[in-house]
Amino acid sequence: MPIDLQDTGYEDTGIEARYTEPVVSHLFNGQFSIEQALQKLRTKLLDTSTRNRLVSYRYPKGKSIQFVNSPNLNLVFNRLTESKSIGISFVQEPPIGSYIQKKPDVKSIAESLEIDVEIDFPPESCAPTNHRRLTNLQALFYPQDLDKICRKIASEARTVIEETGTNMLFLVFGFLEFYDSDDSDKPIYAPLLAVPVTLNRGEIDPVTRTYLYSINYSGEDVHSNQTLNEKMKQDFTLNLPEYDDEKDIGEYFTAISQAVINKNRWKVRYQLTLGFLSFGKLAIWADLDPQKYSGLLTHPLLNEIFSGGRGTGVGQSAEDYEIDSNPQSELPLIYDADSSQHSAIIDVLDGKNIVINGPPGTGKSQTITNIIASGLNAGKTVLFVSEKLAALEVVRDRLTRANLGHFCLELHSHKTQKKKLLSDLQDRIDANFVSPQQLQSRITTLNRHKKELNRYVELISSRIGNELGLTVHEIFWKSERFRQINGELVNTLTSLNYQKAENLTLDDIADLRTKVEVLGQLYSTVKSYDSNHPWWGFFPKLLAPGDDSAISRIINEAKTLAESLYILTIEFQERFSFSQEPSLDTLL
Repeated sequence: MPIDLQDTGYEDTGIEARYTEPVVSHLFNGQFSIEQALQKLRTKLLDTSTRNRLVSYRYPKGKSIQFVNSPNLNLVFNRLTESKSIGISFVQEPPIGSYIQKKPDVKSIAESLEIDVEIDFPPESCAPTNHRRLTNLQALFYPQDLDKICRKIASEARTVIEETGTNMLFLVFGFLEFYDSDDSDKPIYAPLLAVPVTLNRGEIDPVTRTYLYSINYSGEDVHSNQTLNEKMKQDFTLNLPEYDDEKDIGEYFTAISQAVINKNRWKVRYQLTLGFLSFGKLAIWADLDPQKYSGLLTHPLLNEIFSGGRGTGVGQSAEDYEIDSNPQSELPLIYDADSSQHSAIIDVLDGKNIVINGPPGTGKSQTITNIIASGLNAGKTVLFVSEKLAALEVVRDRLTRANLGHFCLELHSHKTQKKKLLSDLQDRIDANFVSPQQLQSRITTLNRHKKELNRYVELISSRIGNELGLTVHEIFWKSERFRQINGELVNTLTSLNYQKAENLTLDDIADLRTKVEVLGQLYSTVKSYDSNHPWWGFFPKLLAPGDDSAISRIINEAKTLAESLYILTIEFQERFSFSQEPSLDTLL
């Protein structure tokens, strides 16, 4: 199976607090036993410091809403889990004429309207009740302010879902107020129970002209704060009770109050807050528990990972196979794959653990899609996980376009609910599939085309007609490159023919290149050679030894005759008193 080990750590993103210390490399070189390495990894996954908002919630401004007016928490919880929406109420603004410039504090206006502004509710707010009527949850915001913060929270929640596929918006029921030590005067507030919700925009209020918002249960699991439980065990040797969904939340809060009764100043705060939390790493933390899964300590894959892959070949670069001669060359690929991608698929189906690495756009998602399809064809079950929702959707969409979407079951997503999951399973159980018609005939046609292409590859990769060891492919591309470089001179160059080209060696080519360069220099000096050139019509012969004396004698005789001709011409001109140089017609 393909794996990718990465520890993103924790950082404060405004939505969740993430641990920032990276995983040390010595965990994966065999220095620790598997049990010790797993324990260290689990410690890093479950951050129990106050940087984690599951331990210390800080009510981030603009990203949380604290509700007031003491609603019945049991009734709110039951209404939500019954998939009924709960609206959010604002505080009505005072008349414009009642204040001069700045609006009065919203809390004072709420009190004047007889709204209970305390965020801490009495324990009676969790008392069981048969009264099924529930008004909206009251927020301490004016209409415009509530509309603004709700829009921001809803947008943030959508962004998180689009990026991670996980809903991080929760309605938090209750907080545990505790202190790091008896000497500390700084209280820490940790969430107790978190219900995953969505924030939905409704109609426009006819009076304030702002949108009305409501809260709905997303259908995912209700979370108790396992991180807080672990911190209590590690730092205070205190065991908090586990949440039982068969009992009401009032009983759960009472049990926690009893568990911390001996702790000075510790108490349960009956509060109701809408905000962001992250439980994403808790599932991994639980799955890496050796006591829960004893097979982890003897699993060969984990032994390979934590030993650094010694003696297993892990960490070495994989080779590209000769696909056509490989026994698994006939894999049922649903998308194109080059030799390296095809080789990766073969390695995965052979049971090798590999890491596929490459920059964006190199076909990793396409390769994973082919791996999943090949695994399905082999009767295997494939689990595909990713930190980013976009990666999941790309692979799922590719499988859907290949008519394999029916075999994909979406799990651990904000869209997955128990009823929907059971319905999807039933749909797949009841589904019937018809074998494609003429499949074997199409495969035969493709194999014929494949053989033709392979013959072409063999031909263009052959070395023939040259002493340079170049393939036909290399010669064609070199010719094309020179053709593009020379541009319009190509037509002139194509007229050149060298009879012994197939026998040329690199030395022969270097010699010819030198001669052509000399010829080019001479041509640059002469510029052109036509009837207007002084040497036009002169066809020199080879100069033999001793010819230079004869040539010197002829030149001297020609020079003497030219001088005599010049003197005679002057005398002739003076005798006939020509006012200008005589022309040929005058002389005649």
